[in-house]
Amino acid sequence: MGLTIAVLNPKGGSGKSTLATNLARALQHARRSVLVVDLDPQGTTLDWKNQEPEGTGLPPVVQILDAKTLGDLDQLAAGFEFVVMDGSAKVERLTGAAVRAADLVLIPVRPSPADLWGVADLVAAVHRSATPAAFVISQQVAGTIMAAEMTEALVDYDLPVLDGRTSQRQAYAHAMARGLAVLDYEPGGKAAAEVQAITDEVLEALAVLPHATS
Repeated sequence: MGLTIAVLNPKGGSGKSTLATNLARALQHARRSVLVVDLDPQGTTLDWKNQEPEGTGLPPVVQILDAKTLGDLDQLAAGFEFVVMDGSAKVERLTGAAVRAADLVLIPVRPSPADLWGVADLVAAVHRSATPAAFVISQQVAGTIMAAEMTEALVDYDLPVLDGRTSQRQAYAHAMARGLAVLDYEPGGKAAAEVQAITDEVLEALAVLPHATS
């Protein structure tokens, strides 16, 4: 099995599925083989795959809803260079298993106090497992004071914050509804540029891991 990226946040609406689906597709655009694992009982990522237009070629998506099956991920993901896990906001045991299975945890957080406070337990789990992790600021309103201050506010959690961010753009919702990523929906758009910037940083972070092979 290749490298596993877990997109996790215990708070609903933080942008996990948006980040996971677009990151997975961007890795495909970079000519990497990718498996997407949907850990959410709501199945948002699975629904996205089911809306895929014929001939698009989105990465395969499997749904895993128990920690035991997730423990056998190496068998399910054999032959893939990357696994991208879209986490659940509700299943604490599954989130812990995802942290332990991951080579890198991405934590999308909206620039709001509620999102800031809500990640404390997840960050503690990341530190206990010593899994590399980083915050990704999501759904920012560009130019606002809170968006500018969010990086500073996250310092106390002792995890890096990616420079790449997602903003509140209709392209994300429109692409998701059509079973596409923003790189397919608006390849030259601002949302696609945001996803590409995040993907480039993720690949750089993974490249320096001791066991990285990609």
